[in-house]
Amino acid sequence: MPLCEVYRHTRRRCWSLREGGRVVAHVEAVALAGVVLVVRPGALARVRNRRVREVCAVARGTPTAAPRPPGARRLRFDPYGVGAFLADGHPITAAGLAWFEADGTAWTSED
Repeated sequence: MPLCEVYRHTRRRCWSLREGGRVVAHVEAVALAGVVLVVRPGALARVRNRRVREVCAVARGTPTAAPRPPGARRLRFDPYGVGAFLADGHPITAAGLAWFEADGTAWTSED
C-alpha cells in the first residue's frame, strides 16, 4: 500500500485512511512505518476558535503489519492543549513505527 494519512474519525469511532487526499478506507486498527506527524496550523486555529470538528492533525506513513511491542509509548493529540503530538507527554514529529488501535488509542516506537 502506498503512503497514506491516518486520523481518528470520531463519529464512526474508527480510523480513516486517506491516499492522495481521498478517504479510501475506514479501519478499526492500522500500523504505519516511517511516520511523520503533521499538524495543520490553519485547521487547528479554526477548531480552537470555532469549536468545530475538523481534521487538523494526521499521521503520514506506509501501512505495515508490524505488531506493537510491549515498550511502545502512548501517542496523543489534543487540539485544545499544546496543539502538537505528544508521546508520553513529550512533543514528537516523527516515528519509525506507530500503531492506531481499535480502542482509539495510538502508540509509537522509541525511534
